[in-house]
Amino acid sequence: MRNENELILLCSCFTLANEEQKRIDHLLSSQLDWEYITQFVIRHNIVNLAYRNIQNASVAISPETSQLLRNVVLQNNARSLFQTGFLLKLLKLFEKESIVVIPFKGPALSQILYNNPAVRSYSDLDILVKITDITCASRLLVQQGFVPEIELTERALAAYVQTEDDITFHNPKSNLIVELHWEISGQYLRYPLGFDCFRENLQKVEIAGQTVYSFSTEDLLFYLCVHGNKHMWSRLEWLCCVAELIKCHDDINWRKVFDRANEFQCVRMVSFSLILVSKLLNTKLPAHVTERLLDNRQMTQLRCTVENNLFSVDQTQLDEEKRFSRFHLQNRDSWQDRLHYCCRLLFQPTYQEWHTWSLPGHLSFLYFFLRPLRLGWEFLKNTRKKSVRH
Repeated sequence: MRNENELILLCSCFTLANEEQKRIDHLLSSQLDWEYITQFVIRHNIVNLAYRNIQNASVAISPETSQLLRNVVLQNNARSLFQTGFLLKLLKLFEKESIVVIPFKGPALSQILYNNPAVRSYSDLDILVKITDITCASRLLVQQGFVPEIELTERALAAYVQTEDDITFHNPKSNLIVELHWEISGQYLRYPLGFDCFRENLQKVEIAGQTVYSFSTEDLLFYLCVHGNKHMWSRLEWLCCVAELIKCHDDINWRKVFDRANEFQCVRMVSFSLILVSKLLNTKLPAHVTERLLDNRQMTQLRCTVENNLFSVDQTQLDEEKRFSRFHLQNRDSWQDRLHYCCRLLFQPTYQEWHTWSLPGHLSFLYFFLRPLRLGWEFLKNTRKKSVRH
């Protein structure tokens, strides 16, 4: 592994052992490609962590690089604090309207992991709501100046929520983005991960003096594993969240984590996630957990794929593969699950279908036929583009 990548991995950890800090000092004393490092930590949303560890090192970096990182950190902090303030205001508005919601990721996750809502940087606010409250929650956001990414009548929205998992709202004035979720795996699992899966196991999180309820530690760990696998672990920050959650909670009920994995038939995803953070970020796992991990040849191949993708300079091809990839099939627990996943990708409508064709709610069943047609057309277009290039 090149020195730059080793330094990045070490600096992406919130807490460091003495040996790791000494290794950072040693690497900082060597010749490094700082343009590569700065671009990487910014792209992977770990610039705040990296800057913190570099500043704590005994070896100074160039003033220009230090100032560049500092400027990005300050911008991230200001943005995160602004989003945190708005989230707290929004939660009070939901409560006033008797709409029960669960904030996850964003400020809540940052507070749980780092006891500070500004350590993580995030581009939007993710909120989980009961599927029966989607219409009311959407109406409240519109009243606050937000515009939905897709305009739907109430009847069309009722059909939309049956095949999609969230709807995005954007506020043109504040440039804030809120993602309203009623399912949080992005329909990635065989069974939906909805509001009722989490409501009985919430934990209190204190953010700026206000009590917020978010996922329990075990449910949060399970969710982060599923989310990272869905996106092929293409961002290092997602791995950092899993690693830090394990580090800062030595009382994790691992039986509950694996029970969740069994319930939703994604034991391989959870095992692979834990293997990744163990190998890449030196996260220590209890012996009884390590014994349960399905660490075999196929897992090693998948780990190499993730490592190559993480440190790939060109992310274009990876972005194209995030939804259709052999990786997603190999990380499934059974052939039935693989078949279900393929059928869902081929036939189940997504935002793209609703955005491309505006059908009334009573004709929404046609989207199941339009999706394979759209995919076929896109495949032909991409094939022609590739043939022209060559």
